[in-house]
Amino acid sequence: MHLTDSETNELEQPTRIKPAVVSVYYELSAKYLEFVNHEPELDSSKFLINLIDSMIHSNTSSISAPCLSLADGILIVIDCISGVCLMTETILRQAIRQRIKPILFFNNMDCALLDLKYEPEDIFQQFQNILEKINTIITTYGDDNNHINDFIVKNSTFFF
Repeated sequence: MHLTDSETNELEQPTRIKPAVVSVYYELSAKYLEFVNHEPELDSSKFLINLIDSMIHSNTSSISAPCLSLADGILIVIDCISGVCLMTETILRQAIRQRIKPILFFNNMDCALLDLKYEPEDIFQQFQNILEKINTIITTYGDDNNHINDFIVKNSTFFF
């Protein structure tokens, strides 16, 4: 069962019907607080994070756009095997228009390595291709004042 599946029919089928919101309260320890203290508006170690599990199916993009208007940031989960899908691109374009900086997360690396027997170099090349596509989307739909930098993969920061 997924944490954000709350509707009975969502529990019975794998397709999400509407966005789900989960609020998470988190207190940052003093050890890690120094990493975020450079932000002047952060005067506390307490954070309330609202996670919006938005659908990425082709018939739900009209629902996902309003969810983005509520967000300060967006975590885009990309399947490292299939790459950037149409709805991923659509959500990324909407985030760029609303000046929301994305964080990319690559999913299914275990499947690529263990089930499909990809070599680490093959996955590295797949990441490069995915990031080139993401950077093209950012360049195409962003403006000069967008403040979203290109994503890069470097051998020195890429580990398994």
